[in-house]
Amino acid sequence: AMGQLQAGTKKSMDKFAILFWLYAVYLVVEIVVGIISGSLTLISDALHMLTDLVAISIGWYAAKVSTQTGTSDMSYGYRRAEIVGALANGCFLLAVVCIMSLRAIERLVGLEGRREETLAANAPLMVGVGGAGLAITLGGMLMFGAHGH
Repeated sequence: AMGQLQAGTKKSMDKFAILFWLYAVYLVVEIVVGIISGSLTLISDALHMLTDLVAISIGWYAAKVSTQTGTSDMSYGYRRAEIVGALANGCFLLAVVCIMSLRAIERLVGLEGRREETLAANAPLMVGVGGAGLAITLGGMLMFGAHGH
């Protein structure tokens, strides 16, 4: 049974690695295009992708650690590492929401200069980058399935 668990963990860890690098490359693209186009939407999505990268990293580590057997201090082993990872990811995501909310309020009340022309000129680029992000996210969902990780 332990051999099957470790084989499943290896498969999961390979999926985590593939998804990590897809997200990392896309994160850089979103930041660059978001800055060039002045799109707060792309920049906030890039920060969301960063939280996804953190979650993927935590998931990879939790998958690795969860195969360790119990000890006198950890009688159930390390199977609950995923819960701690989920808590850390949730806290990080909440911080991103707060930061992006403040940036959006600055734009709404006019503390930041208007950039309608820049946004309108770069709309096709922003839609293309957003569509690519959707494709990568859907691909990741298909890769892991409902609970196949």
